[in-house]
Amino acid sequence: MAALHATLGGLKKLDEAIGRAELRTRAAARTAVDETSLRVQKAIRADVDRIFSGGTVRLRRGKGRRVSGAVRRKVFDNRAKGTAALVFSKFGRREGGRFVDYLGPYITGKDIRPRRGRYLVIPLQRGKRNRDPKTFKNLHTISVAGRLYLVRSTRTRTTFMFLLIPRVRITRRLRAARIARREARAMAGRARRAFRFRG
Repeated sequence: MAALHATLGGLKKLDEAIGRAELRTRAAARTAVDETSLRVQKAIRADVDRIFSGGTVRLRRGKGRRVSGAVRRKVFDNRAKGTAALVFSKFGRREGGRFVDYLGPYITGKDIRPRRGRYLVIPLQRGKRNRDPKTFKNLHTISVAGRLYLVRSTRTRTTFMFLLIPRVRITRRLRAARIARREARAMAGRARRAFRFRG
């Protein structure tokens, strides 16, 4: 009877040790996912800054912010089922009930063609007023080196207002998938370090 009691006591301690190990393992995995997703977010933001030269986007209220600030991160802790993270973009607009991501074409590559008419109209001058050719009455088309432009002419000068092109090819320039794969390969090492740290 004493031997049986000792065996049951040993099983209870073993069960408690396994429970502690499971908690430590989940905590280490959560730490590894958190660190990895943060590294992915920072690396993609650096890529976005490289492409947009640290450009800003105007918010509805207040000052503009850097385009890279629209790359967000969210960590989901599903407890016993594990931990996951999502790195996503909020740089875009709502259209027809769905979100159109402006960074997406820089990840996959895309041809942009005009929805109406033959040409895409690319503004060449700064300012909101200079974004739409319909705001000008005295524009005319000229061809320079095989390219079409809408220009505004006065007696003393000609200003190139818009470039007319049949399509724009956005090449794949954001290395999101490569960054995620690189950081995912290092995630197991981060989990092991986090587990030892909680020793």
